[in-house]
Amino acid sequence: RKLGFAIHYEYGEKVRQYEPDFVVRLLNGSLLVLEIKGGGGEVHDPDVVNAKSAAALKWVQAVNNAKQYGNWAYDICRELSGLRAMLA
Repeated sequence: RKLGFAIHYEYGEKVRQYEPDFVVRLLNGSLLVLEIKGGGGEVHDPDVVNAKSAAALKWVQAVNNAKQYGNWAYDICRELSGLRAMLA
C-alpha cells in the first residue's frame, strides 16, 4: 500500500486514481501490477473493478509499447490459493 503509484481511470463521469495492491518484480525481471480481490469488492461494485482493470490493462499496453520502462503485466488474484501459480 501507498506505493506512490496510481493509474488514472474514468468512472461515473469522474477521473479517479487506482492504486494497485502490489507491484511485483518477477524473477525474469518483468513487473506485475497485482490486485488482490476478495469477493466483497466485486459483489458491491463490479463496474468499478472492471473500470480499474480496463485502465490497468491499457496502462500496461502503453508502457510496454514505449519500450523504455521494462516489461509490465497486470493480473487480478481472486483466490489466494492460486497466487503462487499466478506468479510462476
